[in-house]
Amino acid sequence: MLPLLVAELNKPESWRTRNPAGGAPLVNLRALAPAEADVVLHPLGTLFVQQRVVPLDIQVDKVGSERAADVSRCQVSIDGTGLVKVSDAVDQFALGQFQNLSDAQKLSLPSFEREHAGVELAPDGAALASSRAVRRSARYEEIVIDSVGRQANRFATFNSTLFHHFLGGASVARSALAQAERTLRQPFQDRITVPGDSYVVASTRDNTAAGPVFRSQAQARAHLSDLLAADPNQVDSLHVIPALEASP
Repeated sequence: MLPLLVAELNKPESWRTRNPAGGAPLVNLRALAPAEADVVLHPLGTLFVQQRVVPLDIQVDKVGSERAADVSRCQVSIDGTGLVKVSDAVDQFALGQFQNLSDAQKLSLPSFEREHAGVELAPDGAALASSRAVRRSARYEEIVIDSVGRQANRFATFNSTLFHHFLGGASVARSALAQAERTLRQPFQDRITVPGDSYVVASTRDNTAAGPVFRSQAQARAHLSDLLAADPNQVDSLHVIPALEASP
């Protein structure tokens, strides 16, 4: 299984970049020759290292019909400096192709689950920061030349990423008047979000969560297997349930 994973990660299509949201502020990428433009990372963008041959961070018993004889669990980690992990890249996997499941499990579990397939990386350090600011006074001479029939200049577009970055520390956003106006427009602080399906390992007695929240049922089962391997006496006291069914 490990040679298959290494070969998949060495494919050019397993490496892709994403430009920063709202455009490309401060830095523009020049056009490169095809031989040089395989993977070009914008300083404010992110790099996806993602494969589709085997799910990561869970138990893998086989790949298709072949038994996994070399390793049983694969992980991708960062070695070196300059890049930091932002999140886990996910993809759809049919767990019946990778784990030895009973007929009852094959019927009850989803056909495909979102499992870890790689990592999303970003440059290390602050994305938008300045090390030194200098105040300088300047005087300007303004001359208005208006002619009949002259069309008004259109508004210039400003990058949204830079706009929100500078707005956070601007005096107009920190003033009491602006905050009062924002409260009138949006008086409620509560938000409704849909995070998707998630699972936890909980107590069979009262469904109290006994660990972190996982994005897939397979990851929660893998965590349960680790807990049972450390303490087999918990085999009847723990189970995997959806996070919305766990007791608060």
